[in-house]
Amino acid sequence: MNNLINVLQNTLSNNNEERKNAEQVLFQYSQESSYPTQLFSIIFMENLDMSIRFAAVTSLKNFIKFVWKEEGESRLSEDDRRIIRQQTFDAMFTAPAALAKQLTEALRIISCSDFPDVWTELIDNLAAAMQQYAGDSDRLFSCLTIVDDLCMKYRHELKSNQLWLEIKLVLDKIFMPLTELFVAYSNGTPMDTSRITNLTKMVSIYHSLLSQDLPEVVEDNLKPWINTFTKLFSLPDLQKDDGSLLDALWDEMCIVITVYAQRYEEEIQPYMQAMITLIWDALNASKDTKGSGQFTKSGLLFIATLAVRPHYQDLFVGEGIIEMLLGNVIWPNISYSDEDRDLLEDDPVAFFKHDLDGFDKETVRGAAVELLRALSSRFEEKVVAITTPVINSEVQKYEQNPAANWRSMNAVCSTIVAICSKTETQKYGATNVSSLIKVDDFCTSIILPELRKDQNHLLIVADAFKFIVTFRNQLSPEILNYFFIESVADKYLKPTGAENPILRLYAAFAIERLLTVKIIRDNKASLNQYLLTFSDNLIASLSQPMSCDNCYVLKCLYRCITYLQPETIASKCLAFTEIMQSLIDVALKKTILVDTLAVHFGFETICWFIKKAYILPNGSRYQFYHSYVFETIYNLLKSENRDFVPYALQLACALVEQYGHEIEQGNDRIPTDDYEAFFGNLINSNIADSGTTTNRIVWRKCYCYRKIHYKIYQFKA
Repeated sequence: MNNLINVLQNTLSNNNEERKNAEQVLFQYSQESSYPTQLFSIIFMENLDMSIRFAAVTSLKNFIKFVWKEEGESRLSEDDRRIIRQQTFDAMFTAPAALAKQLTEALRIISCSDFPDVWTELIDNLAAAMQQYAGDSDRLFSCLTIVDDLCMKYRHELKSNQLWLEIKLVLDKIFMPLTELFVAYSNGTPMDTSRITNLTKMVSIYHSLLSQDLPEVVEDNLKPWINTFTKLFSLPDLQKDDGSLLDALWDEMCIVITVYAQRYEEEIQPYMQAMITLIWDALNASKDTKGSGQFTKSGLLFIATLAVRPHYQDLFVGEGIIEMLLGNVIWPNISYSDEDRDLLEDDPVAFFKHDLDGFDKETVRGAAVELLRALSSRFEEKVVAITTPVINSEVQKYEQNPAANWRSMNAVCSTIVAICSKTETQKYGATNVSSLIKVDDFCTSIILPELRKDQNHLLIVADAFKFIVTFRNQLSPEILNYFFIESVADKYLKPTGAENPILRLYAAFAIERLLTVKIIRDNKASLNQYLLTFSDNLIASLSQPMSCDNCYVLKCLYRCITYLQPETIASKCLAFTEIMQSLIDVALKKTILVDTLAVHFGFETICWFIKKAYILPNGSRYQFYHSYVFETIYNLLKSENRDFVPYALQLACALVEQYGHEIEQGNDRIPTDDYEAFFGNLINSNIADSGTTTNRIVWRKCYCYRKIHYKIYQFKA
C-alpha cells in the first residue's frame, strides 16, 4: 500500500523522467487483482494529502475506462467486477465532493457498459439513492447524472423490443420517485444554483423517457409535471456572473413542451394555452439577459412548431402578431451574434464547419431562421409584404456604410434564404422555393456584386457563397456560367491573395457544389480552362494554412480534376502527388491532427491520376505514374500507423487495374519488372499480422493479390 502511495505521489512530480517512470510502475500495479481495492482504500485515507487521493481516484477512473470501455486486458474475474461496481457506487455518495465527480464519471462508464444486462439492480439502487439523498444537493446531483446518462440514448436509438423492455424497467423503478422528487424539490429553498441544476437534470431525464413514445405512467402523471413547469416558468429570472441562472432549466422545459406539441398534441392540449403564455412571457423577460441563448433558441423553435400546425393558426392571425414576431423576435436574432464572431476569431475552421450545417438549429440565429421559414410556409404573402420594405431599407443602410452596417446585409441574406427556401437538403440545396421573390434578381443585384468587390466583410462574402450554393439548382444557366467564366471565386483561391484564408474554404465549397449541377456537368468540356485555373490555385494553396488538411479544399480539387480533359490532367499530377506525400507523412506520424476526409479525397485524387495520367509527359523524372505511387504505398505499409493500410491497398488495386488496361490497349512499354518487385514486397509485408487488421483490409489485400497475379502473369504470358 505504501509503495503504491509513493508511486501515485511520483506521478505528480514536475520531473518528466520521474513522472514517466512512476506511470510505468503504476501500469504494472494495474495488472494485479488487488489494484482497485488498494486505490479505494487510498481514496478514503483522510490523513493523506488531497492531491494523492485525487491521483488515486483519477487512476481508478482510468483503470475502469481501460477495462470496461476500451476492453483492455485485465485479470479481473466477474466477481471482481461486481465488487468494483458496488464499491464505486457506494464511494460516489461517501467520498468528498472533489473526488465524487471522478467517481461519478467512473460509474457512468460502468453503467453504460453493464446496465441492464449485467447490472440490473443498478436502477433499484439509484431509485433508493434519489430518495435517500434528496436533501444533499451534491450527492443527488451525482445520482441524477447517472440516471440522465443512462436514459439519454432513448432520444436517438432506433425502436426495438430490447430498448422498450429497458425503458419499461426504468419507468417502473424510477418514474414515480422522480415525479415525487421533482414536485417536492421545486418547493424547496433556497432556489440557488445547485437546486436549479438538479431540477434541470430531472427535466432532462423526463425528456428522455418520453422520447420514444408516451408511456402510460407518464401520461397519467402529466398534471404534476405541468403544474411544476408552470411554477418554474413563473420564477423571476435570477442572475449570476456568467448569465441567466434559469436558462438551462427553461431550455429543457421548453424542449419538453415542444416534444408534446409535435408528437402528443391531444394529451398536452388542455395545458397548451397556459404553456404558450408562460413561454412567451419568459422569452420577453429574458431577451435582454446575458447568457439566455439556449432558452431563446428553444423558445423560438417552440413558436415555429406552433406556426406550422393548423390547431394553432388562430394565435398568428391577430392584428399585428406577425409584425411583432418579425420585428421584435426574428430580426434582432437573425444575424451573426457576438458568440459567432468569437468562434470565428478563435477557431475559423470550426466556425466554417458549423456555419455550413445550414443555419444550424442549435444557435439562436438558426432558430430565428426556422421560425421565419415556418411563418412563411403558412403566411407567405403577408410575410413577404412585411419584410420587403425592411429588406430594402437594410440594403440601403448597408450600402451607405458597409463596414459599419455589415450586420444589416447579413440579416438580409438570412431573411431571403429563409423565405425563399421552403425546403432544402444538403445534397441538392433548395428543393422548393417561393415564387414571390426572384432569386435570380437578388443574386444579380446583390450577391454577385458583393463577391466582385475588392474589399468586403468576411461574413458577407461567406453569405454570398452560401446563397449561391443554396439556390444552385434554381439559378439561371447564365448566372452559373458567369460564376465560372468571370472567375468570381478565383481571387479567393489564390494563395498569394490578400483575402482571409477562411474564404478559400467557402469558395472551394461553393465551386465543388456548383460542379454537381446538371447543366455544369453536361458542359464541363467548355469549362476546362477555368477548371484548370481553379486546380492550379488549389494545388498552389495546399501549402497554405487551412488547405492541405481541410476536406473541403481537397474535395473541390478532386471534383475539378475529375472534370478536366485527360490531356490536361497529366500536367497536374506530379505537383499534387508531392504535396500529398507530405500530408501523408504528417498523418502517419500524427504530429498534428489531420482531417481524415482530407486524406480520403487526396487518395481519391491520386487514384484518378492513375486512371487518367498513367503515362507522364516528356521531361518527367519517371515515365510512368506508378513509380511515384509505389513510393507512397511503400511508406504506408512500412509505417507503424496501420490506419492508412486500406488506402495503400486501394492505390495498389487502382494501379493493377490501370496496368491491365494499358496492356489491353497495346502499350507494351510498361516495365513488368516494377510490378513483380511490388508484388513481392506486398506479399512479404506484415499487414496480415497487424493486431488492427479488419475484414476490409483483409478483403482489399486478397483482392489486390488476385488482381496482381491475374494481370501480371496473364499479360506477361
